[in-house]
Amino acid sequence: VGRGLLVLGYQHGIRAVGWLVIEPSCEVGGLEQRGVCYPWRFRQTRFLLRIQKFMAGHETIKHHLAVIDRRYVTPILAGAKRIELRLLRRRGLPWERVQAGDCLWFKAVSGPVVGCATAVQTRWMILDGPGWKAALLRDHGGLVGADESFWADRADARYACLIWLGNPRRCPPLRPIKRDQRSWVVMPGRPFDGMRI
Repeated sequence: VGRGLLVLGYQHGIRAVGWLVIEPSCEVGGLEQRGVCYPWRFRQTRFLLRIQKFMAGHETIKHHLAVIDRRYVTPILAGAKRIELRLLRRRGLPWERVQAGDCLWFKAVSGPVVGCATAVQTRWMILDGPGWKAALLRDHGGLVGADESFWADRADARYACLIWLGNPRRCPPLRPIKRDQRSWVVMPGRPFDGMRI
């Protein structure tokens, strides 16, 4: 089927109930999954989860979902915001869970996944003393691209996660099912419509 692999799902080997195309995409080491399943759409989700679990065992990179403010979507995907900075009060995701080569998927708050980028470099910092904000602004402020409200809301942070971004690209809007308030999730594979996170 051209560039990709067409997979048909059958019921009792008699008739097709859905299809899935797996084709190369621009993401590093990645596959792009698209599909429509009818009349039982849940079959697509189950099949995709099986594929993702299989692929997760054969990949060295991890896939992360980063929930971001809508105002940062365009700068990230345009390559203007080149560092994703997370300031934390306690050690939690993404602290020491991202490595170079991992894929970061960006989801707007209360919106879909709109694009992704590759982690090029990471740095984890313990913020000691009152001068950490000035130091971060001096050394990385231009690449972080955050406004004053970002820094003010996180004035009591104790840990900093810096992730340099490379090869940012848009993707068709993806709507995984996510009903909690986590701002960072390590996923079993690439997101897709209906994926439960």
